[in-house]
Amino acid sequence: MSLRLLTAVVGMPLFIVLCAAGPLAFAWALCVVAVVGLWEMSAASRRENVTPNPILCAMGLAGPALPLILRFSEDLGRHGSETVMASLVVMVIAAMVMEVVVAYRTGVLNVTHRVGHGLLHGWYVSLFGGISMLRTLPGPSGGMVPGMDTGQAVVMVVALSIWAVDSAALFVGKSMGHRKLAPKLSPGKTVEGSIGGLLAAILVGSIAGHIFLGSWTRGLVMGSISGTLGQFGDLFKSCLKREVGLKDFGVAMPGHGGVLDRFDSLLATGPAIWALIVLWPS
Repeated sequence: MSLRLLTAVVGMPLFIVLCAAGPLAFAWALCVVAVVGLWEMSAASRRENVTPNPILCAMGLAGPALPLILRFSEDLGRHGSETVMASLVVMVIAAMVMEVVVAYRTGVLNVTHRVGHGLLHGWYVSLFGGISMLRTLPGPSGGMVPGMDTGQAVVMVVALSIWAVDSAALFVGKSMGHRKLAPKLSPGKTVEGSIGGLLAAILVGSIAGHIFLGSWTRGLVMGSISGTLGQFGDLFKSCLKREVGLKDFGVAMPGHGGVLDRFDSLLATGPAIWALIVLWPS
């Protein structure tokens, strides 16, 4: 537990500093995290004797890099979006050609597994794009912190809500948890811990929303989404790990496991909140 706490003490301020550095710097940082996540997932696949298509895996980096891609498209002018789309099409074709070459050279026909795992890995890390895009939200936050823009404020509310649900679920589960939540997926999780995590996310989200956005109701909504979808994200990651017999995806974050073990809840929550803001702007 002390190692877990030490990692959090170092990691949280670093996350906050990168978020404050601006949308593009934040996107670059998430790209680095996503690359580590791809490495972790690829290592898990290799335990099943499957080497995922690296091109399809790499395409997932378009998610966290989305703010950078949009800026690149603007710099290219009127043909920017077409250039980006054409590049993705070329990558898909290159992945197909690569599979034919690999099958020809090795004589082993495992295209379905290589492509399937590549698509899964690429899709999963592309979810970092939700967090990246939240950071790009424009305008003043309206909260109590001078100079904070909306993107930074929303990311802070979501991140604090996620940290609250993870911490509270762990504490409540260990101290008073009795009923198993999903024993086949994650034996350590309890119903009591899940409820405690949800309530903590709602409370912290509401307070953070008032401080950073000037709206406790917006914070309550974000906290509620974080407290529910965040836990589903955690369980989905557990499904992936149990399937290949892993306890953690990696060791990049001592006490937490790999980067995907730490960011699993944000991967589910970030895109959902970004979609909600886009579809129903306040």
